[in-house]
Amino acid sequence: MSFWNRDSDPWYWAPLWAIDLREMVNELLELERASRKQEIEMSKELDDLTAQVAANSTVVGSAIALINGIADRITAAGVDVAKLQALTDELRTQDEALGTAVVSNTPVTPTP
Repeated sequence: MSFWNRDSDPWYWAPLWAIDLREMVNELLELERASRKQEIEMSKELDDLTAQVAANSTVVGSAIALINGIADRITAAGVDVAKLQALTDELRTQDEALGTAVVSNTPVTPTP
């Protein structure tokens, strides 16, 4: 081994302050990488949340339209028993579907 080569390590003869500085820079770079990774994860979570809000808004809008239209449909059915029964059956079916959707999409809050 040559006196000047010292395993080809450029840091072998470096002053301690330079080695400390290198370590600080490496730590800062690692923190920056971790920050970027967290930023990417948060961005994905925000995209997922935005999509879920849009889906919920669509469901809520549909439910509001259904509820607002009930009175008109009852009035249109008049006293026709068959039409009223068909409307009742349809509303029960939609009520069950809406209830199932609400239950399946509502997070359970643990009891303290």
